[in-house]
Amino acid sequence: TLFLMIRRPPRSTLNATRRQRQMCIRDRDEARQLDNVTVYEWWPAAARWSYVGLNMREGFPTHDINVRHGLSYAIDKQLLTDEVMLGQAKRLCSVFPETSWVYNEDVPCYEYDPDQALAEFAEAGYTFEDGKLLDENGEQLKLNLIYGPNTSPTLELIAVAMQDNLSDVGIDMQIEALEWSSFLETKNQGSDWDMHLGAWRATIEPHIMYTIWAEENIPQLNSVAYINEDVEAIFDEAGKTYDTEFRRENYQEAQRIISEDAPYIFLFYQKAWSGQNNRVQGIEPTALGIGWNFEDWHIQGEALD
Repeated sequence: TLFLMIRRPPRSTLNATRRQRQMCIRDRDEARQLDNVTVYEWWPAAARWSYVGLNMREGFPTHDINVRHGLSYAIDKQLLTDEVMLGQAKRLCSVFPETSWVYNEDVPCYEYDPDQALAEFAEAGYTFEDGKLLDENGEQLKLNLIYGPNTSPTLELIAVAMQDNLSDVGIDMQIEALEWSSFLETKNQGSDWDMHLGAWRATIEPHIMYTIWAEENIPQLNSVAYINEDVEAIFDEAGKTYDTEFRRENYQEAQRIISEDAPYIFLFYQKAWSGQNNRVQGIEPTALGIGWNFEDWHIQGEALD
């Protein structure tokens, strides 16, 4: 298995990965400078969103809900949103972004709070002594984070920022950066990691998101081994009817339960953009994107540049 072990890389490394991330943002800015291009941006309903998956299998520290809550408070998710994504993302607190028609704003969001994190860890039986989070045997809590692909500067920045955050509450976090196939294999095995970085794309039809929480989909889609019969029953009931309000209430309840159970640390969802030739007219970006009214697009002039 090919992987990289990362331990607090030098500042030059962090600056390099940050510069790589900024290059992606500048591509958009450079497109704005082209005389023949219009850049359209929108916050999509079918947004790509990022998370930290927490291994809920027995025998792992993250099997304990108090540990999961502690980790959720210990990670500065707003910092990741602002500094890593450079303003091109918004905070996410549960399964659906605020652009979704079933979005529930009344869910735990676990804003960054190291003191509350330590209180949660204390509930799980850990003590914070001399800068280390110790279990009942006096051993420091050590967690292993995996991500892939190992060529992603964005994932590297997230991982290193998490490492700093968790160090502040006494946790020794190891990072394994794997090439893509090794990452998928290791993640699905579920035996060699406590946390992993991942991403999904939200669906306009909310019922499709049921697949990532279903017990029957462990480990391929439900890699964290989350099992909650109430959540599965709620999705099942919501999927049996066309009653929009009934479905909204059920999907919002599922969001609340999942957020409280904290199988994921929800991070952020991303803005979408597209550069189009100025002669293509009739484009109106919405949460559905720019293709929803494609039949109304038209071209000014004889030909595209």
